[in-house]
Amino acid sequence: MKKTGGNNKGFSLIELIVAVLIVAILSGGALAAFNSVRNARSESAGKVLASVLKQARQKAMALVNETDATDNTTSIYVEIYQSNGNYKADLRWNNGTDDTAIISETLGNDALTITFRAYDSSTGAYNTTYDKLVGDGTVGKRVKMYFKKGTGGITKIDMGSGETERNWNEISVKGSGDDRSIIIVKETGRCFYED
Repeated sequence: MKKTGGNNKGFSLIELIVAVLIVAILSGGALAAFNSVRNARSESAGKVLASVLKQARQKAMALVNETDATDNTTSIYVEIYQSNGNYKADLRWNNGTDDTAIISETLGNDALTITFRAYDSSTGAYNTTYDKLVGDGTVGKRVKMYFKKGTGGITKIDMGSGETERNWNEISVKGSGDDRSIIIVKETGRCFYED
């Protein structure tokens, strides 16, 4: 039996390097998983919002055969807003007396940003000075997109607060570093989700 000396006071250099490598590998994997979850939120929010916009277009197009298709008091619109720290999208029906949410979807929490972007045809690019955040207190907390009865085209995008009507043709849904887009074709009301 060999007697050990009293100079064995700590870890060897090899043991320390192995421990640091294990911690680095585990933390790298956790960070990747966390970023994946955050990116999934903006992707999910973008897809849900695009779905609500598509359903609004379909409802508006279906009104062509309804008796109220020529009634100017009836409207189909999507309202995008923040409530209690969550972004929401409501598909609403307004017949002049009742304003009813047909569909109400939660898009995500305030870790997201939803921005309407306007394309400037004179420069051939998006003009970031026109970018409007949904929920931004200076613009108004609600954005309404109105769909034309019979055709489904978008007749108006109301930013509230007397905002000038612009060529809003993109909705950007952004998580932490991850950006998804919904391209708007106002004439037809079609909305295309892009990764």
